[in-house]
Amino acid sequence: MPWTQKQMLRDANGDLIPQYWDVAEQDFKPLTGQGGANDVRLTGSNVEKINITQEVGIIPAGGNKRININVPQRTKSISLYIRALAGRISSAHIEFRNLNPSYGSPINSIELTPVADLPSSAPVFKKEELVSDGVGIRIEADSGTDVELQFAIVYCWRD
Repeated sequence: MPWTQKQMLRDANGDLIPQYWDVAEQDFKPLTGQGGANDVRLTGSNVEKINITQEVGIIPAGGNKRININVPQRTKSISLYIRALAGRISSAHIEFRNLNPSYGSPINSIELTPVADLPSSAPVFKKEELVSDGVGIRIEADSGTDVELQFAIVYCWRD
């Protein structure tokens, strides 16, 4: 018999109880979890948002700004989301302090999707695995005009 024709379960007072439709048995079953409580599971990412727009401020034409980030504990990856309000961003980098500088440069720099070809109003987003807790964000302005950011947000992912 379909669920639309079955009576829903009720408690001793005649009130409906939390329940689900069991397709195999074609009947309503009480919805219970551990200790009689509902089974609730939260899913999704654990993300901390760090707004660095104010710290970056105005980037002079042809210049750059580098902001060091205090990465929260247990961060597994980091991403940068930026958008210019005025001017044009020529490049943006997530920089990690090299944990073993004897093997090369003390900074490992990852350039975000080349932004020089994007309209100034296009947001740029890139997510990278965290390789060191020494993290910096470097944003460079095009030589034409100063850059003012609408936003510059760093997301620290713990998932």
